[in-house]
Amino acid sequence: MSLDAQQPACLHCGRPVPADAMQSHLPACPFCGQLAIIDDQEPHLSHPPDPANPAELNSLRLRQIITERRGMIRTRTYLLAGTVACVVVAVQSIITAIQSGGWAAAAELGLALILLAFAWRLGIQTRQVHRRFAQALQHDPARQPDFTSLSDGSQHRRNLEELNDQR
Repeated sequence: MSLDAQQPACLHCGRPVPADAMQSHLPACPFCGQLAIIDDQEPHLSHPPDPANPAELNSLRLRQIITERRGMIRTRTYLLAGTVACVVVAVQSIITAIQSGGWAAAAELGLALILLAFAWRLGIQTRQVHRRFAQALQHDPARQPDFTSLSDGSQHRRNLEELNDQR
């Protein structure tokens, strides 16, 4: 299915998301109701974002966050695959060293040690990326908000009753 830059597709259901659905603060797909996440192969902006239009800035920020998180997922996956590959090759080198003898065995054991050290470092980086990915994007405020100035909404009921009495 080929899509033009004007109408991105929803990643959940695959249907094209109309442009008017993408204008809200949290764009939702009108077909499946999920958050409309578009592919990161986005066209470059033909104009800078208008600071007077907060919906456009929120949409751009949402796309930036989505792109960053996809990048972190990819990075974590590559690091994990590299870790597993290093461990597998190190184990294979140890088995080969056990089967052979002499200088070849020493070289295989040296290679296994280097690969295990490299796997250890990749594992540490994988955990760091995973922790960063798991962090909340919005932190709790340092102090709780003050709700004492807010009312319970009963004045709206009284206003409605007054309107009915006036009729």
